[in-house]
Amino acid sequence: MQASSKILALALLLSMAAGKGLAQVWPGDVNNNGIVNNIDLLYLGQALFENGPPRLPMDIGIEWEEKPIMALWPQAFPDGTNYAFADCDGDGVVSQMDQDAIEFNYGLTHGTVSPDVFVAGMPGVAPPLSIDALAGSIFENSFAAMTIDLGTSALEVNDLRGIAFTIKYDPDIFGADPVQFFPGEWIDSGPGGLLVSINKDVAAGEIEVGLSRMGMPLSGSGVVGTFLIVIEDDVVGLETSIETVMSIKDVRVLMSDFNDLPVFADSTVVTILNNDFVSSTSELEQSIQVYPLPATGRLFIETTNHTVGGFEISSLSGKVLLAEKVENGRGRIPIRLDGLAPGMYLLKLDTDSGPLIKKIIVQ
Repeated sequence: MQASSKILALALLLSMAAGKGLAQVWPGDVNNNGIVNNIDLLYLGQALFENGPPRLPMDIGIEWEEKPIMALWPQAFPDGTNYAFADCDGDGVVSQMDQDAIEFNYGLTHGTVSPDVFVAGMPGVAPPLSIDALAGSIFENSFAAMTIDLGTSALEVNDLRGIAFTIKYDPDIFGADPVQFFPGEWIDSGPGGLLVSINKDVAAGEIEVGLSRMGMPLSGSGVVGTFLIVIEDDVVGLETSIETVMSIKDVRVLMSDFNDLPVFADSTVVTILNNDFVSSTSELEQSIQVYPLPATGRLFIETTNHTVGGFEISSLSGKVLLAEKVENGRGRIPIRLDGLAPGMYLLKLDTDSGPLIKKIIVQ
């Protein structure tokens, strides 16, 4: 054995004896940049189902402390980070269980944090990641439903493996917590399932989202997800109406080869209406009744001042599940709900005064 090899072997033995190992894993920091966040979920998805040397029994677990690596894995990410960092719990296998470390230690830091790098795309050139309110005008003390859409028919994505992004909103207008987030049928399509990470910074008005496909890569365009957010019941400065911007930032889209896809992060303007301010929209809202809620088997639309020409029932991610035209669309209109699983849906009514969207619950 050459002298240099003996020195290296001796150093490794001394390091193992001291419990320091070849490197230190902080469970959840999969890309080893000093912070646990939604980007780590993208790395975890890339390394999913790989295996390598486990950590020592005393170092298995996801507690927020340095865990020595005694043997590096043969696999590494394109940026050089070893797959051992993806084995968050140290059992020798990268699995869905390792996501627990990301959720448990989310936002924690160690050492010097290296900021994540985001590749921004040009509008009209790169696929957009857009945020869209399902209703243009919303009343205070209500819910706002938003869809997050990736790409268009003209600007599609290819070989999508995962996506991470942050939704920015005004915390003085929206409530303390988004009610729910639903991954879209498009990004969750096909076998394999989806890793999902949703984390909120209420004071800053930010929602950090991470989605990583566990099956085959995805191509095309579609709904990434839908979320519901609460409007405060007494918005400061709201006399008749107020506009607020909801935007997307810090977007990272990874393809199957782990290269970044440039994406244009878009924004939307939402109009919040005072409950006491009567407009054509509020009059339409108040003159058409939908009952009973929750509904079982059948739902009724009651209208006298407006005509309903048709309706659509869609999932919260925007997938249309039922659509019908209505003849003689005044009075009491029945809707059969056969085939709809229990849950929350969006009912869109086409009226003589424009579209009207209401949320319904099926039980």
